[in-house]
Order: sequence, then structure tokens, then C-alpha cells
Amino acid sequence: MRLIIVGNGFDLHHGMKTRAKDYCEYLKSYNPRALESIINSPYFNGCCRDILDGDDVFWSDVESNLSFDYEKIIDDMLCFVDTSMMSNDEDYADDYSYDDGIALLKKLDEIYTSFTSSLLDDWINHIELFDEKPLNKVLLESDDLFVSLNYTRTLEEVYHISNDRILHLHGCHGSNSEGLLQFGNTQQTAGKIREIYNEKLSKDVRFERISESEIEELEDFAESMSKNLERNIPNLMRFLEKKKITEVVIMGHSYLKSDWLYYEKVFLPKYSSAKWTIYCYAPNEYDDAKDFFSRNKLDGKIKCW
Repeated sequence: MRLIIVGNGFDLHHGMKTRAKDYCEYLKSYNPRALESIINSPYFNGCCRDILDGDDVFWSDVESNLSFDYEKIIDDMLCFVDTSMMSNDEDYADDYSYDDGIALLKKLDEIYTSFTSSLLDDWINHIELFDEKPLNKVLLESDDLFVSLNYTRTLEEVYHISNDRILHLHGCHGSNSEGLLQFGNTQQTAGKIREIYNEKLSKDVRFERISESEIEELEDFAESMSKNLERNIPNLMRFLEKKKITEVVIMGHSYLKSDWLYYEKVFLPKYSSAKWTIYCYAPNEYDDAKDFFSRNKLDGKIKCW
């Protein structure tokens, strides 16, 4: 049985406009302020500003750059709630006000309900409704098993693969997953927020003034702007349990980038003795594939699309 891991390159091979710059173009037409509100946030730490200019960047790069200065956010939360400190210190009074602080925190709310969730889902629906049906089919077998890192339903709608043979590890549009698409930074998970807060609290008791509900709201924001790979691993393991995989095929997935943990913790340990195949587009991808096979001592071959 083959395990086929599909990423965005799989959809691109089928002529679908699913690049990050395509999403950006969609936002420019339907909600131009969605991405700008993130990039112009005083808490934004990333460097993906070139996407606004229509540059072709990898999805994994966009995700890794959805980075925020959570320490500064928590520090500001303390300033916002400590009205007595602000009233007694002219510098604080000049720089902060309680109302401004609440407004900034609410703006985080507006960000996470759009760019990484509802607008992303709407865009995927737009692709399915208006893009041409894929033509460049690849040869799939009846007993293939699929792990999809895409949010689209190309496997179901083009190849008529049954749902029980596909694991949409990060959620999927149109399968009761609305609002549950996992998209974002893999390091700044909600758990990290609690770690930052607890560390600050251990050094300065004034952070007790921040209410639990406000910390939970910040955790919700981090949850919506992140992708928790560790939490997905048990689901992946259950899907693969008792499956006799003899070959692993990577089709269009950036295996060396943001989703590497799945390979490190699951795919490589479980299938080190299987045959591996990687489909490549560009010459530099061939070099990466060769290095991947060599470094992990795999029986592998490279194919072109």
C-alpha cells in the first residue's frame, strides 16, 4: 500500500490557483485590509510584507512569518489595566490609555476571525466554484492512502477518493470544518502564551492584575494564528495504525519546511524501510530530495511532474 502525502504543489500541478499570492490577490478584491491589519500591527514580528506586492512566496514562509511579540502584548495588557499607574506617571499617561489598550486587544480579535479562518475558507470556496477543473491527473491506485496538508477537496472531487482513505490533517473546506482550518505559525502556539505569562508573573506579581479571561483571549488569538503540529500527531498515528505501508510518495509538499515535525516524529520512524518517491518541479528540489534521502538513509527515487 502506498501512503501519498500531498501538499499545495499537488493542487498547482492540477492548474489550480492556490499560491499564497493568489490568496493575497483575492484579499485585495474582497477584503484589502485583512492582511494589512496584521502587517501594520505594532505587535507584528514577521517579515512577509512582500506578499502585499504580489511576490510569489511559499505558504510555509507566510505561516512562519505570522509571528507576534507576545511579550510586548502582555506587558501592554498590564499597562492597560493598571490605570492608577498611568494616572500617576506622565510618561505612561502620554503613551497609554485604558480605552486604547482595549481597542488594540479587540483588533487582535478582528485579525484572527478573518485572515486565518473565515476569509481563508471563503477563498477556498471561491477556487472550487470558479477555477477550471484540474486536467493534469496523476496515476493513483485503489488502495492508496492519503495524508493531505491542503484545505481543498481535490482528491475527493477530481479522483473520487473516499473520505475514509484521506486524512486532512489541517482541516478541509466543505467537510464540517468551517472555522477549524489550521493555518499559521508552528512555534507560537497557545501553550507558549501561558509560558510567557507564567514566567513574567514569577518575576513580577503585578501581572496578577491581568484577568484570567484576558489571558485566555490572548491564548485564543495565538491558537487562531498558529498550527499545533504536536497536537495533530496522535490523530495522524491513529489514521496510520495497522496500515501496511510499503511506499511513501510525496507530491507537492514542502517536507523540509514548517511541517517537518510530522516527518521527524511519524513518517521517518515508521517507514524508514519503505520505498520513498518525491515528485519535483525545479532543479533545486532535486538537490533537496537527494539530500533528504541520503541524510535519512532511505531507499528513494525522484520523479518530475
